[in-house]
Amino acid sequence: MKSTFHKSWSFIIATAVLFITVLILSWISTNQNQGHLIYALDDPYIHMAMAKNFAQHGVWGVTRHEFSSSSSSLLWTLLLSGMYLLFGVNEIGPFILTVATAIAVIFSVFLLLKKYSLPQSYIFLVLMGIILFTPFPALLFTGQEHILHALLTILFVYVSAKTLSSNIHRGSSSTGFVSPLILAPIVVLTRYEGLFVVFVVCVLCLFRKRWLYSLLLGAIAIIPIWIYGIISVSHGWSWLPNSVLLKGHIPDLTSLAGIKEFLGVSIHQLVGAPHIISLMIVSIILFILRFKKGFWEESRIMMIIFFVTCVFHMQFAKTGWFYRYEAYLVALGVFAVSIPFFEFISSEVKKININGYYAVKFAAIILLTLVALFPLARRGIGSTLRIPQATKNIFEQQYQMGMFLKQYYQDAAVAANDIGAINYLADIHCLDLWGIGNADVAMKKRTGHYNREQIDSVTRSKSIRIAILYDSWFSRHGVSILPSQWIHVGEWRISKNFVCGDEIVTFYAANPTEAANLQVNLNAFSSSLPKTVCQIGKYTR
Repeated sequence: MKSTFHKSWSFIIATAVLFITVLILSWISTNQNQGHLIYALDDPYIHMAMAKNFAQHGVWGVTRHEFSSSSSSLLWTLLLSGMYLLFGVNEIGPFILTVATAIAVIFSVFLLLKKYSLPQSYIFLVLMGIILFTPFPALLFTGQEHILHALLTILFVYVSAKTLSSNIHRGSSSTGFVSPLILAPIVVLTRYEGLFVVFVVCVLCLFRKRWLYSLLLGAIAIIPIWIYGIISVSHGWSWLPNSVLLKGHIPDLTSLAGIKEFLGVSIHQLVGAPHIISLMIVSIILFILRFKKGFWEESRIMMIIFFVTCVFHMQFAKTGWFYRYEAYLVALGVFAVSIPFFEFISSEVKKININGYYAVKFAAIILLTLVALFPLARRGIGSTLRIPQATKNIFEQQYQMGMFLKQYYQDAAVAANDIGAINYLADIHCLDLWGIGNADVAMKKRTGHYNREQIDSVTRSKSIRIAILYDSWFSRHGVSILPSQWIHVGEWRISKNFVCGDEIVTFYAANPTEAANLQVNLNAFSSSLPKTVCQIGKYTR
């Protein structure tokens, strides 16, 4: 037992630290949310709603009534569906999956770093860096695929670097050449951003003069997207999920303004992501300092893949929104730079006693490292401290919206802009006026023709009874684009909002008769709301 602990104490203690942190945060969160396990975003409930409908009704959609291409992580939704099929629909399923994948990341990085004969103490620091900087605690409370994405990305980059650094001829059989082919489609199935890292590896294979392998790797990676695209188009949707189409950055290169915007996007995003800048700068410095080891050396290849993937992500995808979109880049970056950084530090330590120059150089390196770590540490600590308030925001707003609809509007036609919790908790005919759950709305938004007339037309065609929306999301230059005949019945306001799209959610009725019903229902439900939710409207009188 002592021998086992001695050989793996870095993994054991790092995992224990994560568990203790999560237990404390879970206790705080459930206590303030009336005993409920609440996620820190509405998005995980979209996966949960789709998984519920797929497991129970065989319908891949946010509602059980129709197909919707609303998930950018096909694998995660499938995993949740399998869990729901085996154990029934439950709120803890996503949390269990994220905890399991977090442990898998810690264990995998532990094993990979041991292959480089790094000391346990250093491995422990790297593991804690990945846990804190990614950041795992916050991602666990999103109940989504981002930790799994980080795990698969790290494994794919590692086996790809091994393959690229190998001198094995292209025609030779090797398990090392098979591993990237297996992992590539799984990475893409987990998140579409997986295409970035696969593309970088394919390009490096071309530079390595492994043309056939590059084509094969790229083809296998896009097979899941191609198959899903056919299914989606056959249901009247686009090739890509609406979440990718609406949240991603698809450049318009047909005009000079579009080209300028395209070139400025990555710079703008990097300015807002100093933690990514830090890791990119460190990777560049280490790449230059360790250049003598050769271009096709494993650790250098991993840094190249990390750096170029960052560039693609900043150009075509987003960062932020509770620390999740770029989480895989942070985890990959920490892993990729940890190996050459230790090698460099070890070589510099040996030179300290030679003369004072090396001592000063070593001190400067340590100081620069601490400076680079500051934005990562601030991000990690800040995200952990915000978890309780984030879950409280969702409980006070989206969760209550879902409970309200479940109690009074089962099987009714409802319009909304946050569609996760309401569709997971209630069985409604949901019209997503923001577009994630509706193909027509998404197309109109992308073409720039989304206005009051369009909203009025689509809500009439769906026989919408009530709408629950953020007014601020449907305002153009201070003027509302919501149908003028809608009747404002009430509002819920939360305080200290951190993750919700707005602190105020507004309830509208489509006609006078429905307004009277909505007023009665809101009044009846008002006593169920948390005391911290401020209610505004005639029904409160």
